[in-house]
Amino acid sequence: MLTRRGTDNPSIYPAAEKRLLTIREFAVRYGRSRSRTYELIRSGELPAVKDGRSTLIPVDAAEAWARNLTAISVLSVDAS
Repeated sequence: MLTRRGTDNPSIYPAAEKRLLTIREFAVRYGRSRSRTYELIRSGELPAVKDGRSTLIPVDAAEAWARNLTAISVLSVDAS
């Protein structure tokens, strides 16, 4: 898949070394849409920073957001 800049690699740095994620990188990594990512930022659930026109999400903030998601408990249904 080609990015807007026309390269196959959207980043020159390995993901493990990155400290900031773009909106697109967060959305792909955590399975959210770009719109949902912006909603999380607007609501204050997901901290973000601006660098010029770019909105960036600190990796630590993204990981903390993921850790704080509410687990869903599966209810057992009686088969009788």
